[in-house]
Amino acid sequence: KLISNMNLYDIHTHHIPEYNLNQDYNIISILNIYPQNFNCEKKLIDSANIYFSSGIHPWYIDVTTFERNYNELCEIAKHPKCVAIGEIGLDKINGVNLEIQKEAFEKQVLLAQEMNKPLIIHCVKAWDELINLYKKIKPKKSWIIHGFRGNSEQARQLVRLGFKLSFGDHFNEGVIRNIPKDSLFIETDTSKLSLLSNYHKIAELGGLSLGEVVNFIEFNVFRTFTL
Repeated sequence: KLISNMNLYDIHTHHIPEYNLNQDYNIISILNIYPQNFNCEKKLIDSANIYFSSGIHPWYIDVTTFERNYNELCEIAKHPKCVAIGEIGLDKINGVNLEIQKEAFEKQVLLAQEMNKPLIIHCVKAWDELINLYKKIKPKKSWIIHGFRGNSEQARQLVRLGFKLSFGDHFNEGVIRNIPKDSLFIETDTSKLSLLSNYHKIAELGGLSLGEVVNFIEFNVFRTFTL
């Protein structure tokens, strides 16, 4: 049972859903805004409950415009409501040449380090490359794999290294029982399903009360992001 005015945290979303309004609980969202769209979407962050992340997604890396977009990102990252760099990452299925993706990723990682912000990461079939970069860079702030759908062994390997995992409405259910609670976040990404339903699912799979999930997610959020 939810306590009135309880805060639920959506650490990665591409939209501000209607269910943010007129509920007996609060949803605090971290909206994904691409640098090239920032001027059009910045009004969305006027709400007290909306923060944002920004980064150059591997699908949208264009070598002819990357420097301009990166320079824009450097300015956007100074905004007081920009709480993470991302989503950025590596994708072997879509996007430009992987070596170009890695260069773009590393450059944005260095920005995150400089700005003392965590990363929201998109990774598709490039786990070895991502892990190698993590070991090379040894980041001080969290690297969060958004929309994690891997198996329990992969989850354990990533968590042992120091990665955090964020779960949307599709994931391997066994993972929830096999990773520590301090490595877990909840998101909606592009889904229209409610954030609350994701909280209920995590609680059920983890054998926890809804209140316990609300509490440890809030703890993880405040330990990771500056809200």
